[in-house]
Amino acid sequence: MLSFSRYVEALARIGVTVVITAMVLFSVDGVGVPGTALTPAFELTGAGTARGAAPRAATTSGPTCVAPSDGHHIHTIYAHAVDVHDRAAELVAQVQEQVRNMDADLDSEAMTEGHHAHYRFDCDIYGRTIVDDVTLQTGVARTTFATIVSDLTSLGYARDGLKYLVWFDGTRNGLGGQATLCYDDTPGPDNCSNTKAGYAVNFGQVGSQGAMIDMHELARAMGAVQLSAPHSTGEGHVTQGEDVMCASLGCRATMCAGRMRLDCMRDDYWSFNPRPGSYLADHFDLARDSVFITR
Repeated sequence: MLSFSRYVEALARIGVTVVITAMVLFSVDGVGVPGTALTPAFELTGAGTARGAAPRAATTSGPTCVAPSDGHHIHTIYAHAVDVHDRAAELVAQVQEQVRNMDADLDSEAMTEGHHAHYRFDCDIYGRTIVDDVTLQTGVARTTFATIVSDLTSLGYARDGLKYLVWFDGTRNGLGGQATLCYDDTPGPDNCSNTKAGYAVNFGQVGSQGAMIDMHELARAMGAVQLSAPHSTGEGHVTQGEDVMCASLGCRATMCAGRMRLDCMRDDYWSFNPRPGSYLADHFDLARDSVFITR
């Protein structure tokens, strides 16, 4: 295994910026090293189908709407490469529907513990999720997760305290999506997953599969899964099967058979009621610590 200094040197050679704050590592690109976020975040299997599907929740309230000027919320982007036809007029409504479905799934998970939870999105005056139509300057053949983040940053989509949910009009090597992840397992609002800008990219997946990928990538951008988590793979996923944060490699069967769950056993990254003395009782917990969720 490479030393930390050699990791940083390797990243620097490919133009990656590593920010170190209080021993917290964060990178917008990489190849599976500490602080990176570019490991495959959600793979597809079979004929373009997701590994599982979370159930739709019995709620109609939708995401919490905030003004674009408000802090700590999720901003949605439809993005296409400069050499790809702009299909925003055809697809924005579908992207907005995926956001509503993803939010319903989040609330469904919260209700299993006697709570409610909704993502914080910026909305227009009619209560619809704002979706910016963005042209990326990198051609589609050369587009990677890193170029998407770089192009968005150059356009001003880099505000700390925001997460950017990006629906990219194109595919990339069979991946459903990728996202940034800030490695910091300290609980509370000052965790870097709450304070830094983050990016969750969906590579052109729609419908229930698209909503699942959105949920997976946003969870990652919001702080799941930390290296110290009991079932961490060491690259932002968990080893448990039937878990939204399990990638296709390394998943093992669990007691949550039957449907995908957000933190299958409620012991790695999401629980409203962690057991005293358990990992989530004193480590970063999306359910209780994320500022991108209203409860």
